[in-house]
Amino acid sequence: MTATVDVYYRSGMISLVVNSTDKPNFDSTYVHAEPYLGKQQLTVAASAVSSSAAPTDTSYAQVIVQPGRKVRYEVNGLGRSVDATAESPMIFGEALIALGQGQTLSVIEDAT
Repeated sequence: MTATVDVYYRSGMISLVVNSTDKPNFDSTYVHAEPYLGKQQLTVAASAVSSSAAPTDTSYAQVIVQPGRKVRYEVNGLGRSVDATAESPMIFGEALIALGQGQTLSVIEDAT
């Protein structure tokens, strides 16, 4: 089987003012800064695949995994090169992963 993983490279988050009469009353919320810096779609299977290097000004990656699928990942770059394995951290759904300029993600489909 395979899983589709969308990787959006993001520069940061910004705070927006919230005006609400509902309780509880929060005065702000955080959202992704737009536009995103780059996007890549990975097709993930039993062998690890790597993303392209994150572009300049990237501070994190928004990773969206195909519904019903799970993947394992490793962050690489800055002298580190590790393929994702069955023992790597797992994500499903959506996750935000700290990732800087030039770093990559190694991703493999979770077999469990």
